[in-house]
Amino acid sequence: MTTTEKIKAHLDEFHLVYREIHARRAEWKDLQQAEQAQAEYKRQTSKFDSELTDLSQQKSSLEVELRRRKIQEERGPNTFRPPPPPPMMMKSRPEPATVPGEKPQTAVAKQAARKGARLELQKLVGRYGRLWELSGEVRGSINRIAEDPARPLGEALALLDWTTFANRIAHRENEEEHLRRIEDWGQALLEYRDWLEGEMDMLRTKYRRVLPIMAAWIDRENADGQQRWNQQIAETLAAKASELKTLSDEIIKLNAELAQSKAHA
Repeated sequence: MTTTEKIKAHLDEFHLVYREIHARRAEWKDLQQAEQAQAEYKRQTSKFDSELTDLSQQKSSLEVELRRRKIQEERGPNTFRPPPPPPMMMKSRPEPATVPGEKPQTAVAKQAARKGARLELQKLVGRYGRLWELSGEVRGSINRIAEDPARPLGEALALLDWTTFANRIAHRENEEEHLRRIEDWGQALLEYRDWLEGEMDMLRTKYRRVLPIMAAWIDRENADGQQRWNQQIAETLAAKASELKTLSDEIIKLNAELAQSKAHA
């Protein structure tokens, strides 16, 4: 396979990754609002929370007392014993600080290569940013990402137009150098796509209870979205009011059972 053919094959492969990243970033940005949506949702639906907590505790206390009395009745007086304490949990063994089998020199070399790639991107953006029609805001974002080792390099590369990948840098690259750049940048995009997917999975898990209301939260700026949001709030409050009524009825019943048990003691 010629260098030109390799370039084309890599561009076809990594363009798909580039498009996947941009599609996922839209959802990722929405998920970033989950914490704010959760806080506002909680604020608007916390009307009955304190009372629900108190009634739940009352119910649990009554149920414990009724169980205690039933056990006493079955075994006779002074025979009730509290359940044994739970067994002690074994402490997990800490994970090794380094990857098994990886030589320290290899890790240092990888770290140096990553740092070099970040510096090289900053140099290219500084020299060719205007040629690539990057706004000052985008150039600033790329530089901030490149300077932060905790953020994937692919996050900065995804801000570039795809033509920056596809075209050789005039008066700087030959075909072999263009191929190496595509390979390096493509690998960084792959790593960023996987990192982004992991972050999204974490957010989906963390805010799984908020996800059903996220569409209404995001669209609340328009009339239909605001109506859906208000409906979500109203339905939640109605459900909590119903739960409050159920707990109150259960407590009345438990108190009656407890009074009957005391009367027969």
